[in-house]
Amino acid sequence: MSNPNTRVDHQSAGVILRLLNLVALADGGVSLEEESLLESLSEQYKLQAKFVTWEDQVSDPACIEELAALINPEQRELAMKTAVMVASASRHQQDDEFICEQEREILSRLATGLELSPDQLQSIESAAAEEIKEHPNLWQVLFSLFGNRFDFPVLG
Repeated sequence: MSNPNTRVDHQSAGVILRLLNLVALADGGVSLEEESLLESLSEQYKLQAKFVTWEDQVSDPACIEELAALINPEQRELAMKTAVMVASASRHQQDDEFICEQEREILSRLATGLELSPDQLQSIESAAAEEIKEHPNLWQVLFSLFGNRFDFPVLG
C-alpha cells in the first residue's frame, strides 16, 4: 500500500478530486454540503496548480478510465482507496452499509483504469474499510488525503 504521507503531485491531486466527485455523485446521494466541499477543493486545486492542467489530456472529463490513466502510478492505490472511502462515506444515514450499484460500477471501472490486480483491490478495499471507521464522513475522508494542502470551507 502507498505511504499515506507521500505527497500527491498536482496533476494526480486534480484528477483524484475529479474522480472522487464522480464517485460521490454516482448515486445522487451527496448532500449539498458535501457537493460544495468537493467543488471548493476543486477550485482551490485549480488556483494552486494553474500551470498544471489535465483537462486537455482527456476527451471526456467523465471518463473514469481516461482519468485513471493520468494518475501517477505511485498514487494509484491511494486514489482507489480514497474513492472506496468516498463511496462508503457519501451514503445517507438510513442506507445499508453496501456501496450502491452505480458506485460499484464506477469503482470497478476505476480499478481497471488504474490497472490494479484483484489482490491489490481486495487489500485496498480492506484498508479503506478500516480507515472509514476512523473517517466516517466525506469531509474527514477528504481531509485525511488533502488536509495539508487545502483550506477547508466552513460548512453548516
